[in-house]
Amino acid sequence: MLHGGPPGPAGPLFPLGAALPPAAAPTPEIAAGVLRPGMARAAGRTADTAVSWMTPPEYVQDVLLPALGEGARAAGRPRPRMVTVLHAALARRGRSPLILAQRAAAAHLRAPHYVAMLRLAGLDIDVSDPVSGARELVEEGVFLYGGLEELAARIRHCFASGIDEVVLNTSGVTQVQGFGKAVADLRDILAELSPNRATPGQFRRRRAAMARAALGARTPATTTVSERAISAQGSRIGL
Repeated sequence: MLHGGPPGPAGPLFPLGAALPPAAAPTPEIAAGVLRPGMARAAGRTADTAVSWMTPPEYVQDVLLPALGEGARAAGRPRPRMVTVLHAALARRGRSPLILAQRAAAAHLRAPHYVAMLRLAGLDIDVSDPVSGARELVEEGVFLYGGLEELAARIRHCFASGIDEVVLNTSGVTQVQGFGKAVADLRDILAELSPNRATPGQFRRRRAAMARAALGARTPATTTVSERAISAQGSRIGL
């Protein structure tokens, strides 16, 4: 369809009668959301990228990546890239990680399919108690909270676990303290991860310049960090 052709044979479950006009542009990647092994196998057979959300790195390594590889081998194709979205916030004065985790993940902690994945990953979470669930996310490191060095080490651990790309989601900070504070967290974390990390003085001047540029940008105040798709991929760090 992305090349202007028909969608293919009608499937037995979800027949599709649709078409897209051809576009003179590179074909985008097809990404599939993945939480449990069945979807990982399906993504391995068909997708360019698998995307998980709130999945502990050990669970990705031990459960999702093997299933993703199984699906890819069955289809005779390379394993799709593995992208994981992580909630993150820097430990700063006046912040409560429990409140940040509740605001960021409350809806997911009430969703049976997310709770089932987290329980499969070994977390003690019940769909009827999202407050205790948020505490478990923080205590088990699924919601990343801590100092710069600690968060950078946890993100590097994700890469060591076989994850190809990490997307940092600071929506908890956005909801509690606003968009500017969330972007400041991201800038600090990405600077800590950067192989060409600036000195503190250089970074403060750079951040001030970026802040001045952001104030002049015509960006809606309601834009969320997650919608900006801020990611750290391997050693290539960018905002």
